[in-house]
Formats: sequence, C-alpha cells, structure tokens
Amino acid sequence: AARSRGGAVAGAAGWLIAVMLLTASRPEGDFLFAAGGGSYLFLLGGMALAVICATLGRGR
Repeated sequence: AARSRGGAVAGAAGWLIAVMLLTASRPEGDFLFAAGGGSYLFLLGGMALAVICATLGRGR
C-alpha cells in the first residue's frame, strides 16, 4: 500500500480523523485548536500534502 494510492488515502484518512477530533468542541465550550498560525499551518498544510500525495503518480 505504500507505493499505491491506498497509502496516500490511508495517510489522508488518519490526518482527517485527527483534525475532526481536535476541532470537536469540548463540554467547556472551547477547542483544542487555537486561532494561531500553527493551527492553520497544520490544517492547510495537511490538506495540501494529502492532495499532493494522492495526485503524484509513480515514477516510471
């Protein structure tokens, strides 16, 4: 799976689960993600890497 699109999908799925868990609101009403640059870098960078890994083909 490491040399197929399944490997990219597995990584993207793990990242998506982590994002969903970290952005879920807590009983106190706050979130684990702050509104800082690091959080946005994690969110947007993860999306960009998932798209790059899913669209890159194997080298011939």
